[in-house]
Formats: sequence, C-alpha cells, structure tokens
Amino acid sequence: MELPLRERMLLMHRMVEGVAPGGEVAVDLVTGAKQSKVRHRCDLMPPLATLHVAEIMHAGSGKYGDWNWWKIPMNELLNHALIHMFAFLAGDTQDDHLGHAACRMMMALERRLADDLMGEPHRNLTPYQIAAKNSDGT
Repeated sequence: MELPLRERMLLMHRMVEGVAPGGEVAVDLVTGAKQSKVRHRCDLMPPLATLHVAEIMHAGSGKYGDWNWWKIPMNELLNHALIHMFAFLAGDTQDDHLGHAACRMMMALERRLADDLMGEPHRNLTPYQIAAKNSDGT
C-alpha cells in the first residue's frame, strides 16, 4: 500500500492548495519578492509536538505496518485518544499518554477530513490516494 516517495510528493502537492504551477502569486510589499500564494501557515505548527507525533507514528508503523491506523474505526481512534487523556489526567506515567492521545486525535481528524473531501468513507485508499482521486476527478 506504500507509494514511492516521488509519487507521494506529487500527491502532496495536489493536496495543498497554492502549491502548484499556475497558482496565484503573492508579492511581498517590503521586498517585492514574488512567490505562490498559500492559505496555510505551516511555520506556525508546533515543531516539537509535530515531530513527537511523527516518532509515535514511526514506532507504530514498525509494530503494525504503514497505514494500519487507517483501517481502525473512528470510534476506536477516539476511544483510545480518550483513554490516553484520562490516564494522563490521572497522573499515570507508564506511557506517553499525551503524545499517544495527540496521535490518535490526528488520525481521527485526518479520517474525518478525508471523508468530508470524498463525501463518503474510503477505507481502501490511503490519504495520498484520496488526494489524487479528488484532484483528477476519477
């Protein structure tokens, strides 16, 4: 199910509006520099938390396989997120509960956004394949 890196990168460009040839141009009023206009502020993403979740995803991929989480039902993603949050709030330090809760919430949000994008659940496609399907209309 894993796509080659080049194909994944091409699909990511399709997913992110403004990251494509022929997009709207933004001009910096101070310097006059030109670049593609985008609606996302990825520079505001919390880098430590984002990388921490990526480490959890890497460990999970090694244990369960790439994209295994995509097959997990939404209610189970949310249930596990809540269990980790309750354990964290209770002071349990046996696991990285806050990191795992954040990871499960990102999985659930990705699923919800992909379902909204496609109009119905597509469990047999990865998010990259959903983006490709949405962008070319097939």
